[in-house]
Amino acid sequence: MKKRKYAAVSVAFVIVAGCHARRARYVVLPSAPHYLLESPDRQTRSFPDTTANFSDAYGGWVDLGQGMTLKVDRAYFEPVESRRIQDYIGLESVRFRCEPSGALRQIEYSPLPARPTAQPPVTFAISASQLAARYHRLLFQVVLDTKAGSAHAVLISGASRSMIATHYEGLVRGDGCAHAVKTGTHCAAIPEGAAASLTFEIVANGRLMAVLWGSTVAGVIGSKRPVYLSRTFRGRMVPVAFDAADLNALRLPLLPGDVLRF
Repeated sequence: MKKRKYAAVSVAFVIVAGCHARRARYVVLPSAPHYLLESPDRQTRSFPDTTANFSDAYGGWVDLGQGMTLKVDRAYFEPVESRRIQDYIGLESVRFRCEPSGALRQIEYSPLPARPTAQPPVTFAISASQLAARYHRLLFQVVLDTKAGSAHAVLISGASRSMIATHYEGLVRGDGCAHAVKTGTHCAAIPEGAAASLTFEIVANGRLMAVLWGSTVAGVIGSKRPVYLSRTFRGRMVPVAFDAADLNALRLPLLPGDVLRF
């Protein structure tokens, strides 16, 4: 009799646990000034804060993770200081993919055949030793220091997140990239005439799709309805519940690994 009782309790526990697992979901909640996303454990974050595991929405930086791709484009002019359309020669592009080890691996390079020999290729923007680092943080539109002025983007790389954070704090103070050696990090300012962008992968209608960092559900689906979204929670995919007729709800930022069906 005791064995049967224990067996019944075990079965009941499995059923309850299974039902709880099936009910796990994210929920979009209307709010002001920003909508909220409630996770399955009932924690809530405003839409800008949903990217906090990767970036600081207000600090203007993103920590690169596995599968993210960094792209650097550089426009060339002759003479080099010119920005007149009649002196424009062309564009070079290079893409780096973040590997499981954290290192950035060059996966594509589009050279410019007519690039002046005195001007370096876009691949020189980031050194090989920096690409091999374990952690990377991309900062958008940074004021380096009073002498160097601003840069379109800066890439900080290092052996630990704490090292990167230390160098980042120096940049905020206006120390520039020069103190990278002191903090044990690498620092590369994207050069004049160049721009950096970051993409990551989601699954859209069963296919991998690369989208720009900052992309939202609305930016991908457009006017298509209905739409279904799933997101990782503690190692498994769970649905995200929202009102597809509410355009504000569709401003939810996408994250790497999200699955969309529309």
